[in-house]
Amino acid sequence: MIQLGRCLDLTDIDNTALLSETFETMRILYEHQGKPLPQNKGKRRDLDCLIINEFLATAQKNAGVEYQTVRCPFLEGAPVFPGSGILRESHLQVSVRDRRCILGVFRPNFS
Repeated sequence: MIQLGRCLDLTDIDNTALLSETFETMRILYEHQGKPLPQNKGKRRDLDCLIINEFLATAQKNAGVEYQTVRCPFLEGAPVFPGSGILRESHLQVSVRDRRCILGVFRPNFS
């Protein structure tokens, strides 16, 4: 059981706008260094990880804001039926950065 606490919620358009700004900053930095930005490849999300981690570090350094969790939807897979906006492999990921947000662990009983 997880309590999200101070969550960087990437279902919130204000937060995704902040990530866009962070991306632009990182793009310019990498360009000046003559390095290519990492790329997302399939389910490996190296670019996303870089931008989120940079945002989190900057928020802590510049504003003293320390996010305890990050929540992000991933819309993946084929539509569940023709014309559907619901995709078969869509899921929500939560990254817990502060262990105090983990309130309990249990093994579900499916019998």
